[in-house]
Amino acid sequence: MRFRVKKAGLSGVLAASVAVVLLTAVPVQAQTGGGSPCDSETVVPAGQDALRADCEALWDFYNQLNDPGVLDDAGDGQWGLSNALSSWQGVTIAPGRVAALDLRGSGLSGPISPGLGRLTGLTHLDLSDNRLSGSIPAELGRLSNLTNLRLYNNDLSGSIPSELGQLAALTRMQLFGNGLSGRIPSQLGRLGNLEYLHLGANSLISSIPPELGQLSKLDYLDLSDNDLSGSISAELGRLSNLTNLRLYDNDLSGSIPSELGQLAALTRMQLYGNSLSGRIPSQFGRLGSLEYLHLGGNGLTGPVPPELGQLSKLDYLNFNHNNLNGPVPPELGQLSNLEYLHLGGNGLSGAIPPELGRLVGLTYLDLSGNRLSGSIPAELGELSGLTNLRLYDNDLSGSIPSELGQLAALTRMQLFGNGLSGRIPSQLSRLGNLEYLHLGGNGLSGAIPPEL
Repeated sequence: MRFRVKKAGLSGVLAASVAVVLLTAVPVQAQTGGGSPCDSETVVPAGQDALRADCEALWDFYNQLNDPGVLDDAGDGQWGLSNALSSWQGVTIAPGRVAALDLRGSGLSGPISPGLGRLTGLTHLDLSDNRLSGSIPAELGRLSNLTNLRLYNNDLSGSIPSELGQLAALTRMQLFGNGLSGRIPSQLGRLGNLEYLHLGANSLISSIPPELGQLSKLDYLDLSDNDLSGSISAELGRLSNLTNLRLYDNDLSGSIPSELGQLAALTRMQLYGNSLSGRIPSQFGRLGSLEYLHLGGNGLTGPVPPELGQLSKLDYLNFNHNNLNGPVPPELGQLSNLEYLHLGGNGLSGAIPPELGRLVGLTYLDLSGNRLSGSIPAELGELSGLTNLRLYDNDLSGSIPSELGQLAALTRMQLFGNGLSGRIPSQLSRLGNLEYLHLGGNGLSGAIPPEL
């Protein structure tokens, strides 16, 4: 924060007054003019040399911010001469050391000072949701006691320092939502205590290091929304504690490793929006904890594995816009918890299995843009919670089942672009929540029911 006097010719008295105002209005100058506040026993009690060194590291960080004044507006938590270090905003003191620095959402801008690497007693560092810029200092790799590193949602750039692989105590690393580039350091595979790794929404390139498969305690892995390429490392199948695998919106290619079928704890797998090819591994039928599976927007081929019918906890299944072929497996009718089924935009053929009528919790059914034939099963009328029925652009024939008029929750019905015939069922008038009805491009006959 700087102030400039633009008018010349001020009197000596007025000039002196302005000088006083300047000295009190500029936080950095006011608080550094007599040396570091860390020399004051008000800030750091006498005899606590390690804590005084920590204070100096924090003061370096303060002085490198573009507008450190945001920390001077913290009231009782103001940084500087007037408050004890233990009361500075975001600072937590454990016996004799700074143990945590939490300044998330504090309006900070400017670089992260390498001096923070001197806070070797630090266990928690959270600078997220600010406007910090520049690179991540390699010196942070010296924080041997750090368990939480949260730098997400800033404007950080440059590569991820390989030195972060030295943080042996780290359990959580969140660097997402920045402009980081370069490769993911293979050294991160040394973080044996890491449970949560989120590097998404950056500009990271190259392949996923197979060394990440060594993170035996990892529960959450998110590398989504980057520019990663190459294949998915089969070594990720070793992550026996993994519950979330999010690799979507990258440029990954090659086949999906069957080894991912070993992830017994997995509840969520999102691989959509890549360039993956080959078959969906039948081994995915072993993922008994899986609740969410999204593989859409790739170039996958082959059939939908019938083994997926064994996933009793699955509530979301999306394979849209691939090159899948073969039938819709009737085994999918065993997915008693399924709420969302999207197989649209593939090359599936054969009839729609009447077994899908058993999915009593289903709210969304999209089989559009395939080559499905035969009639629409009357059993679909049993899907009492269905809100979206999208069967358009197939080769379906026969009449529209009157049973579809039982779908009381339905808001959208799209059956256009088929070879349907017969009359429009008057029972459709019972669909009191229907907002969108498209039956065009068929061979329907008879009068439009006045009940509509």
